[in-house]
Amino acid sequence: MKTKITISIFLICLGFNFVHSQFTTNKPDLRLCGTAPNYYQDYYNCTSNNYTLDDVFLSLTDVNGVPLNNTTCTPGVPETMYVMLNYTSNSNSNINHARMFADLIIDGVVTPLNVHLGTVVPGSGQRLLYGPFTWVCGQEMLLDRILIVWKTNGDNTELVPYTCSTYNRSQCEFPTTVIITAPLAVQFEYSGCTNGGISTINFDSTTNGGTPPYSYAWDFDSNGTTDSTLENPTFNYNNSSSNTASLTVTDAMGLTNTFSVPIVYPSEVIVNANVQGLTCVPGSTASIDLTISGGTAPYTVLWNTGATSQDLSNLGIGTYSATITDALGCIKNYSTTISAIVCCEFLVTCPTFSPISLQCYDLLPQATSLTELEFEALGNGNGIIGNNPCGVIQITASNSAYLGCNTQVTRTYTITEYLDANDNGIRDGGENTILNVVTCSQIFTINDTTDPTITTQASNLEVQCDGNGNTAQLNAWLASNGGAVASDVCSNVTWTNNFASVSDTCGATGSATVIFTATDNCGNASTTSATFTIIDDTDPTITTQAANLEVQCDGSGNTAQLNAWLASNGGAVASDVCSNVTWTNNFASVSDTCGATGSATVTFTATDNCGNSSTTSATFTIIDDTDPTITTQA
Repeated sequence: MKTKITISIFLICLGFNFVHSQFTTNKPDLRLCGTAPNYYQDYYNCTSNNYTLDDVFLSLTDVNGVPLNNTTCTPGVPETMYVMLNYTSNSNSNINHARMFADLIIDGVVTPLNVHLGTVVPGSGQRLLYGPFTWVCGQEMLLDRILIVWKTNGDNTELVPYTCSTYNRSQCEFPTTVIITAPLAVQFEYSGCTNGGISTINFDSTTNGGTPPYSYAWDFDSNGTTDSTLENPTFNYNNSSSNTASLTVTDAMGLTNTFSVPIVYPSEVIVNANVQGLTCVPGSTASIDLTISGGTAPYTVLWNTGATSQDLSNLGIGTYSATITDALGCIKNYSTTISAIVCCEFLVTCPTFSPISLQCYDLLPQATSLTELEFEALGNGNGIIGNNPCGVIQITASNSAYLGCNTQVTRTYTITEYLDANDNGIRDGGENTILNVVTCSQIFTINDTTDPTITTQASNLEVQCDGNGNTAQLNAWLASNGGAVASDVCSNVTWTNNFASVSDTCGATGSATVIFTATDNCGNASTTSATFTIIDDTDPTITTQAANLEVQCDGSGNTAQLNAWLASNGGAVASDVCSNVTWTNNFASVSDTCGATGSATVTFTATDNCGNSSTTSATFTIIDDTDPTITTQA
């Protein structure tokens, strides 16, 4: 795309005053004198340098014209103007019948001039060269191919008719091309290329008028800052937002003006291709048909084959690349590859799998072979087995070893293509040649977070004290986990308990409340508790009953014998499995009979440490069956 900011308007003459003569048979263009290619430049041998074109300028008036290079104008605005000439003659005498031939060029449009200058006197002067005419601000004007001729004799009248031989070949001048002085017109053109979201814009200042040289200040995005001071800069725009570019120009005399234009982003060159590939038909060829749009037409195409046509045909296997260039030089590259046709193919696309966590390794899929439909249904259902294999497809699956809790297991699906030697679509015995193999992997995380299940709770156990801590019964109860039973879906269960000791109560009795813990291989645990109790509710055993004791009265209450009998529990013997035995008796006194005789029936009680007791009874009797002793006979 190229946008020209200056508005081109064809010259509209507003009624020439005939100061500039028309070319006619009697007034020919003397620049055509001579022969090609140089014509007048070879024909005339101009040796004079007495005349200087000081300034050719636009003027608002045709009398006493004033150059307008100290003013500015708005590009595109028309104005009625005159082209005036200020000159200097350093000749000592007048010249007569002077005439100027030149091309007046306004924005590339050429108007040949044939101006009668008449008599030119020594010193400075001014002449009207062209006008009035409509000039549009921003149009650049210049005089080119200038030829001035004159005669040293004659007068101010217009010499008509004239021919190539009328003027002396040496009485002439070839002034160089002259730019016509005009008001300062700040303007610019821009063009560019778009690629996606970026438009690269090339700016071209077409500023003219004023007094060169110029200084430039570009503001590409209207943010008030100078982005470039180059005459013709480049800027990359984000074409998702609108922008206005502004150019401020200052000429050599300090005259300044600003011109702003909203940026219209060029459309991107778009290349679409219809590629017809090779087929399974013998001798088939491919073709590429490009459709190009966007940018600025016309387009040129250069293929890496050297072809410049937009479309290619009769193509074989290979990569074909084209560089497409639009009228403004914007480039788009295109490339495609014509591949060998595969009339059968091994095509496998692995399914995508979402993360899966399982409690147990045993919950993994166990199937070791799958059909193609089963494979394509795996995961997210986007697996593909091509419909045109070259052999027989078989799919197997296997799981990697279990590495313990909270680890990953890989399930590998192996898709194998075997040579189908007899082409019957079935893998027969002996068809073991492998054509292709692809593996697809699915990852499972084994993460057991479930506690074991206590199916039978631990039971309390109460045993009779054996006096030795009931160790065998206790150990058997602990070993059986109190009778508790537990199971786990994923692994075996290990039992532990917190038994420390049996509490000390009476004798060798006591109890212990034990927590049994069932733990699986991943550390998940469940508990059950029960109490082991050693009791003693058995009375001591009287192994020897108390025996009666009969003693002869000693007249003193037989205290020693009585006390010894009581102390020996009347000779009774008792024992207890769980603890020692303590003896007590209920002796109070000996009954009083004759003399110092009497008797006492005593109950002896054997009591263990837990308060269980047994009794035995016997009688202590003091008798007197001894006759008195006559110590002195009568």
